[in-house]
Amino acid sequence: MRKLALATAFMLAVGVGMPTATAAGGQFTYILQANGPVSSASFFDGMNEMRTITDLPASWSQTFANQATYQMHSISAQTDGTQISCQVIVNGSVADQQATTGRYTVVTCSA
Repeated sequence: MRKLALATAFMLAVGVGMPTATAAGGQFTYILQANGPVSSASFFDGMNEMRTITDLPASWSQTFANQATYQMHSISAQTDGTQISCQVIVNGSVADQQATTGRYTVVTCSA
């Protein structure tokens, strides 16, 4: 959990997930795939509110409607396993995808 908090703080400090000019409307989806349970995930929702959820299954996704003028698309997640990947899909197109390996590894995707 501490690694995820540090990763989230790093995301915000270096501007990862800074808003991009998008017309209000459309949608975006976060997808996580891991080889074990996902202990926690932090992400921006459709209103640019930072959300953190815990105890997710190894395969998880969530779709939001863009409700902000300058929408942020960013997710950071940590697995209890050794592999995790993420995708950010904006209006049907893959905007970012990343994968990491290692014990309790953390992955971050943003667009």
